[in-house]
Amino acid sequence: MAIEQPDIRNTDSPSGAFRRCRAESREQRSKTVLVVDDSPSIRHRLCEICGAYDFEVCAEAANGLEAIQKARQWNPELIILDLKMPVMGGLEAAPQLKKILPDTRIILFTLFGENLSQAALHNAGVTMVVSKSESLEALIKKARGLFHN
Repeated sequence: MAIEQPDIRNTDSPSGAFRRCRAESREQRSKTVLVVDDSPSIRHRLCEICGAYDFEVCAEAANGLEAIQKARQWNPELIILDLKMPVMGGLEAAPQLKKILPDTRIILFTLFGENLSQAALHNAGVTMVVSKSESLEALIKKARGLFHN
């Protein structure tokens, strides 16, 4: 007799949205995402668009320090990370996130990506930079590409 795996529920998201990560094989479900942005409205919209496609938001964070704590707790497969945030920015948090979760992909989602050197991004462990001026659908398409290559 198979034992059902319980849902692990995350009710502490800053935007108040209900998110969850299921305790089952990663091959059997959507890819899990940690959404990190200091703007509640951007976080909310990212959560909506991820949920509408084949991603499951397991947690949200408003800065890099919170992202590190949530990453340890939820072990996401993808982190969408803003560059400029209070407390700790994305480029400062990325190397620590990569150290904790070396196989996790990190997308730096920012308005300021053109000012960053490729060497700095690589050294920080950033997988890809996506501009906030692009559509959210473009972000999702690029995120999907990270898992299908």
